[in-house]
Amino acid sequence: MPFEERRQYYGIGFLMPWIIGVSIFFLYPLISSVYLIFCDVGFSNNGLTTTFTGFKNIRNVYFTQAYPIQCITQAVGKTLVNLILITVLSLFIAVLLNQQFKGRAFARTMFSIPVIVASGVLMQLFKADLSASSMVEESSTIFQGSGLEEILLSFGLSSELITSFVGLVNNALDIIWRCGVQILLFLSGMQSIPGYLNEVSDIDGATAWQKFWKITFPLVTPFLIINAIYTIVDSSTYYDNPVMKEVGWKFDGLQFGYCNTLSFGYGIVVVLMVFIVYKILARRVVYLD
Repeated sequence: MPFEERRQYYGIGFLMPWIIGVSIFFLYPLISSVYLIFCDVGFSNNGLTTTFTGFKNIRNVYFTQAYPIQCITQAVGKTLVNLILITVLSLFIAVLLNQQFKGRAFARTMFSIPVIVASGVLMQLFKADLSASSMVEESSTIFQGSGLEEILLSFGLSSELITSFVGLVNNALDIIWRCGVQILLFLSGMQSIPGYLNEVSDIDGATAWQKFWKITFPLVTPFLIINAIYTIVDSSTYYDNPVMKEVGWKFDGLQFGYCNTLSFGYGIVVVLMVFIVYKILARRVVYLD
């Protein structure tokens, strides 16, 4: 057998456990979920019962009720905002962590903690403990929404702008916590940039700002695409996502047809977001030959 053909068989053998696992634990539940979209689900003495109802669940979710569409719209808007904030913040932190300074290893370790203990439930408990420990009875600090809102109101700013800004401040800890994977990916991209490029730019008298926009940023654009896709998927399945909350509540109410219909519709929207963002960013990607 030729060597190249043997390598192909070795690759198939290496991937076979993954293929079997996906077939058993993903494809079968996926097909079952698609089937439940067209059924009314109930319970009897024999267990779960299904009655085929055609497009009844689709009409009920997307054409009869307004709240599911509102949930999807809110989720898409929140995902796009998180995409911009998390990507920009993680790139900024990665640039700082890529510099030479005392305690750099400790700083990198601290920002890697969210990757190790990445959990929406853990984050929710951490935020609750932090809020409980920082509560005061008569006054509030600038890091709390009420105190910051009073300060901004005294400046005469509009209520819409104040609400948006206070929301970002209240979610600052959550956003930083969700930057761990993106920071590591950007750092790995910066570490792969050849050192001679920076040396040549230093000889030519380029500033740090010029080196960032001419060397660093263009060469990390492949990692920018990866981070963008990861952020969209992560935000779309996060615990505070409106669609995820709605699906969880309906699932607790045993409305499986409603849950599957809303989930698949939202999944299609997420796939479209990933495709559009990829097409936009792919035009700007720079690869080092």
